[in-house]
Amino acid sequence: MANAPEKVMQTLDRLRLESPPPPYLVIRKINGKYYVYKDTVSNENRKKRIKSEYLGRITDEGNFVRKVTGDDIEFERARAIIEARGWKIVLPEKEREGTAKTLIPDDVDSKILKILSMNARATLPFIAKRVGLGVSAVENRIRHLEKKYDIEYIAEIDIEKLGYLKFVILVRFVDEIPLSAELNEVIKAEPRVQLALTLSGGDFNLLMYVVAKTNEEVNLLTRKLMQNTTLSRYSIQIYITPFHESYCFVPLRNEFVDILGEKGVKQGPLFEEELTVKKRTLLEREFAVLKEFNMNSVENFTDIDKKYGFDGGRAQYSYHKLLGSQLLRRSTLSMKRSGVKYIVAIFMRDSNLGQLYSTREPLLKSIIRDTKTAVNQYLLIGDIGAPYGALLFLPVFDDTVVDATISEILKTKGIVIKTEIVTNILIGKFCYRRFDNAYSLQSEILAEDYGMKSLPKVTYS
Repeated sequence: MANAPEKVMQTLDRLRLESPPPPYLVIRKINGKYYVYKDTVSNENRKKRIKSEYLGRITDEGNFVRKVTGDDIEFERARAIIEARGWKIVLPEKEREGTAKTLIPDDVDSKILKILSMNARATLPFIAKRVGLGVSAVENRIRHLEKKYDIEYIAEIDIEKLGYLKFVILVRFVDEIPLSAELNEVIKAEPRVQLALTLSGGDFNLLMYVVAKTNEEVNLLTRKLMQNTTLSRYSIQIYITPFHESYCFVPLRNEFVDILGEKGVKQGPLFEEELTVKKRTLLEREFAVLKEFNMNSVENFTDIDKKYGFDGGRAQYSYHKLLGSQLLRRSTLSMKRSGVKYIVAIFMRDSNLGQLYSTREPLLKSIIRDTKTAVNQYLLIGDIGAPYGALLFLPVFDDTVVDATISEILKTKGIVIKTEIVTNILIGKFCYRRFDNAYSLQSEILAEDYGMKSLPKVTYS
């Protein structure tokens, strides 16, 4: 459109570069305003047809305003926004042949995945006894599972025991959203950010899970990130909320674990029952085990001793000391390929605590419900404080499951929910595993507050 303002055409050109043809982006002037459409051409029955899909409008100042998607997930609209930015839904899944259906484990594989999720260092005889197979058969099964799900072995570390707090930073870009590459450039250099996600279809465009020693530290960290020269030109609204994990965990980035070595290693005892600043210290060998386990939690202890020049047996001794203190909660696994299509972030706000507590039993039961997939019902759940409520991350294998899950959650009274699609994982990763729900906080609450019979617990160590 030759008579469109220069800033409008510049924005259209930028959108075209970010989403090159096909499809082709065009603008149409309607009642004095400029609207962006995605035109696709088909050739059905040898007849040329053009299909147009509305994406948003461009203001005279050159700002691209995406069409409103509403509070609920509207998948087609959300995907249109994603396509308009040249984004795609990105998960830590490798592009390989196979479908979610082919990745459904049988009963024996499910048991093995659960055992390795609870203790990746469990012995073959222990696993064989639990699943009723011979040691050789179990070993072959594990090798097959490692290849099938592209399993990595990682450490579940309780960073709060070193005096760190956990926060979620939610960002809304008011007029224009930065490219993923711009966000990644700013965030990746900050090791206190453990997970960064772009979102679509709701109130926020960026979510960051961070660790910090104090509220002041997280505020300074947020200013540092948002005042970066790359992001400072964008109009931004920021919300910071404490985050208390109540189901699963976020794996720590290796870059952050390195900081523990720089600042946390001192000669002295590891922990006592009473946590004080002086006692929040790590021995060098204890840090070495954490560092190596964060990269490979089934690493051989002898290899760790040799790598760091420790006396024989020091790494193994430190491992058991870390387990005893619960700084290292467990050696676990995460699947890089689980069949998950995408992730939905569910923001649950409490509107009436009395109603919530009197009706939340079905919700708690749904969280710990067993699944037929390789992973648990949820990847991560945590309590948030602004507004007071919870944040749940739902792995989606089938689109129809989303509406069913939301309907199930809404049976709980006294809550309001909003949902967004995770469009990209910029930094960090989720843990894809099959956690034993008998050890979950939700199971404890059901037993203590609602009289549900406790799930049987297996000792995995």
